[in-house]
Amino acid sequence: MFGDTPAALARYLPVLRPHLGSLTRAALAGVCAQVAATALIATAAWLLATAAQRPNIEALMLAIVAVRGLALARGGLRYLERLTGHDAALRLSSELRASVFGELVRAGRVGKPDDASTRDADLMGRLVADVEAVQDALLRVVLPALATVVVGAVAVALGWVIDPVVGLTLLGFLVVTGLVLPASAASAERRMTRRVTAAEAELGSRALDLMRGTDDLAASGARADYEERALRASTRLAREGRRAAVGAALLHAAATATAGVGVLAVLWVALGTPAASGSVLPAVAALAALASLDVAAGLVDTARTWTRCRPALLRVARSLPSLDTDVSVPAVTEGAPPTDTGVETGTLHVQACGVRFGPLWALRDVTAAFPPGASVAVIGASGSGKSTLLRLMSGDVPPVVGRVRVDDVPASARRLEGHCRGLVDGAHVFRGSVRANVLLARPSARRDEVEDAARRARFLGFVDSLPDGWETEVGEGGRSLSGGERRRLLLTRALLARPPLLVLDEPTTGLDPRLSDEIVAELLGRGDVVLATHRLAPLRHATQVLVMDAGTIVQRGTAAELAAVPGPFADLLGRETLVSDAG
Repeated sequence: MFGDTPAALARYLPVLRPHLGSLTRAALAGVCAQVAATALIATAAWLLATAAQRPNIEALMLAIVAVRGLALARGGLRYLERLTGHDAALRLSSELRASVFGELVRAGRVGKPDDASTRDADLMGRLVADVEAVQDALLRVVLPALATVVVGAVAVALGWVIDPVVGLTLLGFLVVTGLVLPASAASAERRMTRRVTAAEAELGSRALDLMRGTDDLAASGARADYEERALRASTRLAREGRRAAVGAALLHAAATATAGVGVLAVLWVALGTPAASGSVLPAVAALAALASLDVAAGLVDTARTWTRCRPALLRVARSLPSLDTDVSVPAVTEGAPPTDTGVETGTLHVQACGVRFGPLWALRDVTAAFPPGASVAVIGASGSGKSTLLRLMSGDVPPVVGRVRVDDVPASARRLEGHCRGLVDGAHVFRGSVRANVLLARPSARRDEVEDAARRARFLGFVDSLPDGWETEVGEGGRSLSGGERRRLLLTRALLARPPLLVLDEPTTGLDPRLSDEIVAELLGRGDVVLATHRLAPLRHATQVLVMDAGTIVQRGTAAELAAVPGPFADLLGRETLVSDAG
């Protein structure tokens, strides 16, 4: 199933084992349905050919009953296969999602994708899509392939009984139709997928350049050139899509033509056998070949589906726990010593870094140091680069120029994600209890640690007011919570993680100013935090304030130092004071 990755396949075994019975019944039902279809065609052919010779009706009664029984069996077995197979596949998908996410939690990758350019919401979307691909592979690859193998074996055995040459002829065409053409289809699908993916990526990049840089491109007179590039990318994508469709159609035509030639070849060989004289066996052989080759021709689509699903199957397999891993999630306990995050601390240095999205620079020549114990506030207008700086520190975006290091060691995205974690855009609330959602950050946390994180996020009082407290269900995406309640739940989760440096992007969005100021003051007072905020009043608790504008740091210092000199911070503080006085 995975070629040279048997260890990846082995990781599916614990999840598949409870469903092997249902999957086996579905496979048997599918095989029996195909065999019934083949037997139906062969029996009907014998019945028609024999009836043309006008025998006694008694000689045909058994065949008539068999045709009716096989017709009913084919429909009933096909329904049983779909019912049993889809039930097992859907249950397996549900358990796969839970198992994969549980392993991500155990490995400390919740809220951190395995790709530094992927956000949490993108990771969740890919997780769901990959598990659905496993379901497709099961229903549209494994089960049909098993049925095709058995039906082909039955048809070849029937041909062999008629005459060994007939069986060998059918076997040869089955190999071409069921192995050679599907292998060609898989290879062509890989090539077409690479070309279409490259064309889609180019078009997406061109469109993003136009959307994000419209004003700058218009001012520089380059907009027409960029629009032409986007048009060429769109034309290329359409051309690659047409080529893919033509290639698929040609493969289908080849499979159909091969099956047709195979039927004629089997009939011609059968007519030349000694048993053909005055017998209906050539017609039976031809129609059995038609049934089996028609099923084998469907493997062209099966191979293309396998090619599309295989990368997702491997990603899911890598995310599943290994066979010797204990994946149990500990409950919230009392009386245990505080848990250790196991991540080294150190000073995070951002040195002359620049980040660019398309033609636009989001950060330019940014240099800052974040030592252990520091509490740093990042402020600035929307689009000034606050969120991009936090994402750079977390390893979510790489610098185009400059470097990020921890102490004297250059930091990779993987090391940064262990050093800096927190609350960023796209954090997800799952269907489940409040407690389960919070414990995703650190499943081994003690009860008092969970409650302390909730207290710091001003979330504990809300939880205590719920009818079921921590066991209250919040719904997918936190739909039963208000925006502020959802934000405080996510903040509680971020605080419970206890990374060396907590990174928070507007953690109090949606809260009233008084509560927002309380939370920001609490966070800054504890240290080891970098947060972007639009509230300036509580910044007196910060050891350093960074003021950003147009992707650069234009001021830095304590709140008192910055308020005492003319500049952007004093201007922002004055406007906030006026608004507060007016309110």
